[in-house]
Amino acid sequence: DWVKLAVTRARLSRTPAVFWLDEKRAHDREVLAKVRNYLPTHDLAGLDIRVLPPAEACRFSLERIVKGLDTISVTGN
Repeated sequence: DWVKLAVTRARLSRTPAVFWLDEKRAHDREVLAKVRNYLPTHDLAGLDIRVLPPAEACRFSLERIVKGLDTISVTGN
């Protein structure tokens, strides 16, 4: 269960988790529907969980990297 894994890792490491999903891609739309359905079943209080298209997810991650910060990348692949 990769959604639960992402939430658990974000909580344990206190690190943002980013789902790399693009609504313009058919496969990603299907996965995104599942993520949007399943994610709210978890306790997300205090967590930074984002769903971003790949370019934005990459930008967010790189901005954190140059600051020496970690980011959890969640692709579901």
